[in-house]
Order: sequence, then C-alpha cells, then structure tokens
Amino acid sequence: MEPSRWPLAPCRDLGVARDALEPAALAASTSSSMKANPVSLSGEQLLEMLEAAWE
Repeated sequence: MEPSRWPLAPCRDLGVARDALEPAALAASTSSSMKANPVSLSGEQLLEMLEAAWE
C-alpha cells in the first residue's frame, strides 16, 4: 500500500483528550507559524478541523 493511502487513526485513538482540542486551537491560532500561513484560519475553524480529526 502506498504511504499516501494508509488510513490515519482518529486523534482520540492516539490518546488525545477531547477537552484538549479547544486549548490547542487557541494556542495554534495565536502562534507565529499561523500568522505566516498564507491561508487565514480563525480559532473556530482550527477547532472544527481538530474536532474532525478527533472523530
């Protein structure tokens, strides 16, 4: 199987707690790497992405 086709485990299966997602989104939204990102994402959008990866 090609590496790009390997299934990814949800974050919850990797031990990420659900209540850790919001603080992570907030931290990411204020990080310097996000400020340099050419795509502007709000904290809410980041949280939605993390929640989708968690499920």
